[in-house]
Amino acid sequence: MAVMTALAIASLAATGVSMVQQARGARKAAKAVEAAGIEVARAQTEAGDEAKRIAEANAVQAELDALDARRRGVEDENVLSRDVRQQIGASRAGYAAQGVDVTMGTPVDLRTSGEQLLQSELVRVRRNAEREALGYTTEAANYRTAGDYAQRTARNQARATLLGAQAGATASRSAGTAAILGGVPHLIGGVRDVRASWPKPR
Repeated sequence: MAVMTALAIASLAATGVSMVQQARGARKAAKAVEAAGIEVARAQTEAGDEAKRIAEANAVQAELDALDARRRGVEDENVLSRDVRQQIGASRAGYAAQGVDVTMGTPVDLRTSGEQLLQSELVRVRRNAEREALGYTTEAANYRTAGDYAQRTARNQARATLLGAQAGATASRSAGTAAILGGVPHLIGGVRDVRASWPKPR
């Protein structure tokens, strides 16, 4: 009888130890899930931040390109204006060398039409430079928008990862708690059985 009681007590102790081990394993698993979730979320956040930094660098370069397009437009206007005025001047000099009065007639008409053509060409050069600059400015805005979106998306993914890790950790802890709570009735029943097998005092 004593042997049977000792065996029953040993079995109950083994069951109790097993329950505690399951609970500890569940806690370790929960911590591992949380740690992995934190690392993944950190990597996601860093990737989003890096994408935003790259987009900002591209946006700054596009803005510099826009400034350069405007600067080149001004240079092109100056070159065109100089070239046309030189041609008009050479034409006037040619007429003057031939003895033609340059203050009336064909020389004046040529100078007037040359000036009108110059003004028209200057407007075209200005508009083209501004269109090119506007394209770069739009590109800069698009880069910034894409960078902001990438960063927000990465942060949302990181939050979802953390929530998922938290849910997994909670499930692991719940499994450990369930192992203990599930074994308690077995332990109580075993203790009653052992107690019932003890000899009754007389």
